[in-house]
Amino acid sequence: MKCPHCGANVSESDTFCYQCGGSLEQAEATAVKPTVSEVKAIPAPRPFRSGVDTFRFAGFWKRFAAWLLDFIILTVITIPLSLIVFIVPPYLSTFISWPISLLIGVLYYGLQESSVHQATLGKRALGIIVTNLEGSRISFGRAAGRELAKILSALILFIGFLMIGFTEKKQGLHDMIAGCLVIDR
Repeated sequence: MKCPHCGANVSESDTFCYQCGGSLEQAEATAVKPTVSEVKAIPAPRPFRSGVDTFRFAGFWKRFAAWLLDFIILTVITIPLSLIVFIVPPYLSTFISWPISLLIGVLYYGLQESSVHQATLGKRALGIIVTNLEGSRISFGRAAGRELAKILSALILFIGFLMIGFTEKKQGLHDMIAGCLVIDR
């Protein structure tokens, strides 16, 4: 117990403070307020953290393997398109095949990544999904935008893809632009 007059430590059986001589009987009747030095520091509240801290982000090589599987699937799908190149005059083949290939890619990735599976066939095979920053399913528009942003990731010497190996959340430039994460299921 502390003396309410001088703050000295006293025993509960004492009636007077040995330091200042003040009456301790009044101390029991009145509440003793602690001094500033006696108040324990209350830790600051932790900032709110979303579920992002609990995600396990898919790394570069796992994502590359998923892309490779998807590339094989898309190649098989677009073989009929490749035949057009041999039928159509050369100056029209690129003009026709490139936009159609882009459209097929945007639809393939966009529809699958915005579906209930949240992943393309290649990503499903490797157990990874595409989410927004909170871990929820993305819309078709966001998935299609993410796919189109891959063009920018490729145009800058594929650095946008290499960023996956070096960023904290394993995001490529296209993921950052679209506000997406690729995580293990």
